[in-house]
Amino acid sequence: MRTLTRILKVLAILVLTVALLAAGGGYLFVRRSFPATGGTVQLEGLRSEVEIYRDRWGVPHIYAHNIEDLFFAQGYVHAQDRLWQMEFARRIGHGTLSEVLGEVTLDEDRFLRTIGLRRAAEADLALLDEETRLALESYARGVNAFIESHRGRLPLEFVLLGFEPAPWQPLDSLVWGKIMCWNLGRNWKAELLRAKLIARLGEERARELIPPYPDEGPIIVPPEVKSYASLFSPSDGGDAQPTFPSFSLEWGSNNWVVDGAKSATQLLLPHSRENEGKVGCASPPPEGENRLA
Repeated sequence: MRTLTRILKVLAILVLTVALLAAGGGYLFVRRSFPATGGTVQLEGLRSEVEIYRDRWGVPHIYAHNIEDLFFAQGYVHAQDRLWQMEFARRIGHGTLSEVLGEVTLDEDRFLRTIGLRRAAEADLALLDEETRLALESYARGVNAFIESHRGRLPLEFVLLGFEPAPWQPLDSLVWGKIMCWNLGRNWKAELLRAKLIARLGEERARELIPPYPDEGPIIVPPEVKSYASLFSPSDGGDAQPTFPSFSLEWGSNNWVVDGAKSATQLLLPHSRENEGKVGCASPPPEGENRLA
């Protein structure tokens, strides 16, 4: 009996040890793709030194001596934090999800290729001015610098699906912009319905059924303006209440920013010899923050 007890104890210890090793190995395997938040990284493609630090919320702040390096660093940092999201998003825009996910996304790919987000992005790319093109190219080089320097240490999703991302292209960034336009353009059903109503009932009757956005309605929202949802509330008069409430104008996004002059914290680097000529996109790094130079 004592021998059996000892054997069971030894087996329990072995099982526990294997479980701990597996858990530790899994943790290290996943963590290997986490972004570096300290130290120095040597990268080809930069014209000068770039400083990146992350604040207490993990938000990266980037400082560079020129615009090309600034966008290069932005691409590198985006890839550090969101490479799988970026890969998934561009595949949505290009209609190539099925290349990695299989038949389950064939219908989505067909639909996205039919509406032509990639074709629209290609048309925009051909019309870009030199400054915008330079920014997109610099950003793409930063993304690709991260991909090339992390072969074998890519995010877990790439490992599970068994592929590596192709180099990022300026077109990929524009495609993602088209996806955002599609996501935020929720009024297309209302527009089609309104067109059918006008064709059948006339414009005046259609306006009664689905009132348009009022001419006096706000576009840039000052503090005293109520929510857009209240525009069709019975408490505001009632005569603008739509017959089809699901098509009311209750959808929007963060399409405005706060002027830096109205902020209690600085949004640009203060003028000093140390910061002379630098381009910044956040407040100056406080002491004790994590930095990646």
